[in-house]
Order: sequence, then C-alpha cells, then structure tokens
Amino acid sequence: MGMQHTESRVSALSDRSRQRGTGTRTRASADLMPIKAAAAALDVSEMTIRRALEAGDFPGLQFGRTYRVSRPFVEALLNEVRSGRRVIVEEFAAAWIASRQGAA
Repeated sequence: MGMQHTESRVSALSDRSRQRGTGTRTRASADLMPIKAAAAALDVSEMTIRRALEAGDFPGLQFGRTYRVSRPFVEALLNEVRSGRRVIVEEFAAAWIASRQGAA
C-alpha cells in the first residue's frame, strides 16, 4: 500500500510539471549547458570557462550573473580533440562561430 501511494504521488507531480511546462526541455535550452557541466566535460575550472565567455572566446550567453555555454560548441570541440587533433580553443571558437554565421 505504501508503494502504491508513492507511485500515485510521483505521477501527480509529473502531471503538474507537464501542465506548467517544466520538466521538458525546449530546443533552446537543450542547446545550452551550465558552466559547471562544460567545465566538467572539458576538465577545466568553471573560472576558465567564465573568463573565456567574458573574453568572447567561447560561445554562450550571460543573463545577469548566470552563464550558459553552447552545448553544440562543446560537443564539436570534444569531437575535434577525440579525432586526434591539437585544438587551440580561441581559434576553434572563432572558426566555429564564423561557420555558424555563414550558414544562417
């Protein structure tokens, strides 16, 4: 009986999340990741990512004191490294941004 009660409560919370529009990612939010996640993926400090964002060497956004990083950029950067290439982040970012602007 206790398990059944828990399941119905979880289901009710899930239903409320769907009604409010939370719990699902929009396309835009799926393209963004927190600094903490980007730093972990790249094995650098959060401050390194923040400085690169502020310098314009890393695509992302700042909203007040909140930063988000471009997930497709981080994935492309990691793919480049996995392919065995030496990557200079600033140069890679400039080329990546230019290629995206040319496609738009």
